[in-house]
Amino acid sequence: MKKCGKCEKYQVVSEFYKSKSNKDGLTGKCKKCSIQYQKQYCKDNKEKVKQREKQYRKQYKKRKWTTDPAYRIQCSLRAGIRRIIKTGSKTQALKDYLGCSGQELKQYIESQFKLGMNWDNYGLKGWHIDHRIPIITIKSEDDIAQLKIVCHYTNLQPLWAKENQSKGAKIIKNC
Repeated sequence: MKKCGKCEKYQVVSEFYKSKSNKDGLTGKCKKCSIQYQKQYCKDNKEKVKQREKQYRKQYKKRKWTTDPAYRIQCSLRAGIRRIIKTGSKTQALKDYLGCSGQELKQYIESQFKLGMNWDNYGLKGWHIDHRIPIITIKSEDDIAQLKIVCHYTNLQPLWAKENQSKGAKIIKNC
């Protein structure tokens, strides 16, 4: 049993988080009080928390980029496809994998538009370009066959943002 420094109730040890900096190896507040404190802190310091999370994501992406070749491929493919759609430009390597010109890709995507989709609402809150077979299935830079399947324009489809986010990295038949 241990006494919580916040609510001053005696509780079983399992109701406290572990802490290497304390002598007994546990935090001074019980889990319930710690959660309550964290919620209040986040509420009172929204900007500070937002900046810290932004910094963490930036460092995480940088670390993952340097250590994970599959992640590097995924990011490059997404950026390449986005660049083709926005500007029409395309590198020869991406052209080989995509299997069509930028204009043909736009027409192909447009032919699959659902009611309300247009190029003006393409992006974060509108609609996304989904890979029927997800990019994440590429596990190695050397997996050229899988790369060609995933990158080919026939593997792409427009999906509303919510629909795409709920689909995640699943392969759904008849999309």
